[in-house]
Amino acid sequence: MEHAQAKFCKKVYAEKKLAFREFFKSVSLKLEPARLHPGMLLKHFNVQAKRRSGDGANKDRKNLLVAWNWAQKYLPRWPKENPVKLCERQDAEQHPRYIPPVEDFWKVYDAAKEGQDK
Repeated sequence: MEHAQAKFCKKVYAEKKLAFREFFKSVSLKLEPARLHPGMLLKHFNVQAKRRSGDGANKDRKNLLVAWNWAQKYLPRWPKENPVKLCERQDAEQHPRYIPPVEDFWKVYDAAKEGQDK
């Protein structure tokens, strides 16, 4: 987490921190990484999807997957098989972005004052 705090912006760091805080509510801090298996992770992600959302669970999955890969690279004797990778993503609602019609864009553009607002 020290590496993440130094490398990423506050928002990304907070997302990673939340992922670990929630994860260690499901799994003991004393559990050896080699004993972690996909079933434990799936149970955790299912709980997160129900409590928060599928999107929240998927963000946690992404952050735990990246953390495991980082540990493989930098921590000696870290298990090579990544159990997070074996867990499927949760269903999540799609939130398409609103794109205004061209006519609305030009109305706002014409109403804007000169300079930076334009």
